[in-house]
Amino acid sequence: MRAANQNNRTARQLRVRMEARAAFEWELRRRRLRDNAFAGAAGILVLALAVALQVFWFSSNPTADDLERLRDQAQIEQSAPAPSPEQTAPAPGP
Repeated sequence: MRAANQNNRTARQLRVRMEARAAFEWELRRRRLRDNAFAGAAGILVLALAVALQVFWFSSNPTADDLERLRDQAQIEQSAPAPSPEQTAPAPGP
């Protein structure tokens, strides 16, 4: 009788350990799947951002004429006198 109780207790403990291990592995698989989904989404976001920046950068590449216009505008702004504080101050109200 005592040997039977010992075997039953050992079998129960083994079953509990196996169920706990299975539950742990199931949670681990779920976490890995979630982490992989987040990593994939982040990778796609980074790739999309990189492509968008490259397209924007190369599509806004100024031509020689554009650069000449920018230089002319910079020279005009530098040669124009800066407004005095009285000119930029708002008129006093009534």
